[in-house]
Amino acid sequence: MVVPPRGRRISLSSLELVLTSTGPKDLSVGAFARLRWGVLSASARIGATVSIGRDMRGRLSDVTITSGHPVIAAVLYGFRRRISESEDQGFNLGADLGSGIRMTDLSVEAGTDLVLNARFG
Repeated sequence: MVVPPRGRRISLSSLELVLTSTGPKDLSVGAFARLRWGVLSASARIGATVSIGRDMRGRLSDVTITSGHPVIAAVLYGFRRRISESEDQGFNLGADLGSGIRMTDLSVEAGTDLVLNARFG
């Protein structure tokens, strides 16, 4: 894995995000990002599917991260490996939000607007 030299960070110059509903609890995520790393400038394409299970756990799958720039592609490969290692774990959307409040249901609709319908209990 390529690691940026100390003091050099990868910065995000622009981001285009496309969310598409593939079901009441599923989203397809696509993104096009322009990145800058010191004097290098490159673009990257990111794709994934986000699914919300009955257990209120969000899960990532089908994650892709690519770049036509070989150095940026090598850096992104390291990120992709970390993401793929945690795909099965998911994230708990039904966790206690404080004061005993929990999200018990969530549906998502992505079109011209992003609509989230949540039920709390």
